[in-house]
Amino acid sequence: MSKFKNFLKHIFGLRTLKTAVATTLSIYIAELLGMNNPILAGISAVVSMTSSVFDSYKISVNRMISTIIGAAIAVLFQYFGIKSMIAMFFGIIFIINICNFFNWKKSISLSCIVFVVIMLYKPRSATDPNYLMYSFFRVTDTAIGLVIGFLINYFIAPPSRPNFLLNTYKKSLQEFENSFQLLLAGASNIKVENLIDDINEINTELKSIKNDKKLFMNREIKISDISTINYDFYSAFGLITQIADTENIPNVSQENLELFQKYFDDSLVVIPTCKDEEYYMAFNYYLTELLETFFKLRTNIANFEKNLGN
Repeated sequence: MSKFKNFLKHIFGLRTLKTAVATTLSIYIAELLGMNNPILAGISAVVSMTSSVFDSYKISVNRMISTIIGAAIAVLFQYFGIKSMIAMFFGIIFIINICNFFNWKKSISLSCIVFVVIMLYKPRSATDPNYLMYSFFRVTDTAIGLVIGFLINYFIAPPSRPNFLLNTYKKSLQEFENSFQLLLAGASNIKVENLIDDINEINTELKSIKNDKKLFMNREIKISDISTINYDFYSAFGLITQIADTENIPNVSQENLELFQKYFDDSLVVIPTCKDEEYYMAFNYYLTELLETFFKLRTNIANFEKNLGN
């Protein structure tokens, strides 16, 4: 039964349902407004659905502007009677370069689609709209899809970036702890790149939360609390790499043995490969700093989870 529930949850995920609702509603509204070809409304609704409300807003605005540019170029070509495949070729190149210049890379596809649709338009009867009105309708279609997609993403179960960040914190702390234990066990091939990926993921989530705050989301979250946790992760990364750079492991001080026992609820057995006194002092200094950082991370992440009401 649980497998069936997981299957249904996977098939009918929240973002999947929201995308389906946004697409259907966009096409329905476009048809109510008399748009005779509301395909672009549906396409726009799909592309506006992202995992971040701010990204959804930013992408929608950029795609709307790039769509107007694509439509304007198509209208210009139509006005001067430039309708050949060569015109299509250079028009696409021109649009792509404009989008790249303004860093609207995610807007390229929709802008090009609108351009091609308008370029290929041919009125079949006297009652059909001219190319100028047809272009207006297609831009309106796109606007309907983008606006509805954004509004649904904003008001209906918006993506919870703080919860995403919490899960990232927990996963990252586990990986940091595992790497630390491997180092003390004498492993020299810990995957530092995985820890770098964790740091990058944490930074990405922080950026998303900051951006969503611009749209009055995540008001209960204090950026200072997140910054404190992130700083501790940076410190832990630096300390782990310091320890990883050492080729030998000296004796571990009694203080650190007790800290390790308290944190991991397990005893630590280290076979020393170096007896240099200065090296012993430096190594245990870094070890103390790292263990204390782990304690701070565990406490602050628990407080962060508590503040979220989880």
